[in-house]
Amino acid sequence: MTLKVVEAADRYGDDILRLAKLDPVLNVFIIYDWMNLRDKCSFYVALDDSGRVKAVCMIYHDRGFDSIVFCGSEKGVEMILDHVKPVRAVMPMVEFKYMKAVSRSLSRNIGSVYDCMLMVCSRDLFKPKVRHRVLKLEDRHANILRSFWVEKRGREISVEDAKELLGKPTFAVVSGGRILSIANILAVTSDVSMIGGVYTVPEFRGRGLATSVVSKATEEALKLSRLSTLVVRSENLPAVRLYRKVGYEPYKRLKWVCVGVDVKP
Repeated sequence: MTLKVVEAADRYGDDILRLAKLDPVLNVFIIYDWMNLRDKCSFYVALDDSGRVKAVCMIYHDRGFDSIVFCGSEKGVEMILDHVKPVRAVMPMVEFKYMKAVSRSLSRNIGSVYDCMLMVCSRDLFKPKVRHRVLKLEDRHANILRSFWVEKRGREISVEDAKELLGKPTFAVVSGGRILSIANILAVTSDVSMIGGVYTVPEFRGRGLATSVVSKATEEALKLSRLSTLVVRSENLPAVRLYRKVGYEPYKRLKWVCVGVDVKP
């Protein structure tokens, strides 16, 4: 069977969603971004001789690097990666079965590779633990989010950029006009909400702040979707313990692959 790679058009939408919904937890970004963020993404598909979609790849054009996720046949994924040739990218949710394809296609450019775990929480498993006042941030908090980005990432963003980031549900412990701990809901479908961006300022760690913000973010996620999910670096045992305490359970072990950048999960 021969495959060809093309940029995805509307007519491929049903096939893209059919493939992605074979695992709606793992493929939440493909589903969400196809439905909501196509103006900020590029989608590519590998088609068989009959024009049926055998693999799909979504590239979200982020600040400074791209985020890439994919699903479908291994051959199709490899052909798409050969076609797009990413230079600065993170592949945050790579199943083990795709690693040979990724290595063959991008061997010279692959940088750090991290072991990760996709974890899920349901309403039945959820055990919220909130010991701090957690705010759901709004546009009026754009300046403190902007300051947080400078502190955490060492990079300026505008107030308008901060307001755009606040378009997604964002929960934080704030003291003295400063964000001490934060978590976001990055994507929402009827099946799954993906939590990410969990971070606590180093000098305030060990006080349960992250447990509080993750609890509030998960509470919101489970109002929006059947499941809440997140990705954690496997060796980050304090974070794994935190998520288990709130009710998350392991779902799938993954690789987090960096290309031309080094961004830790």
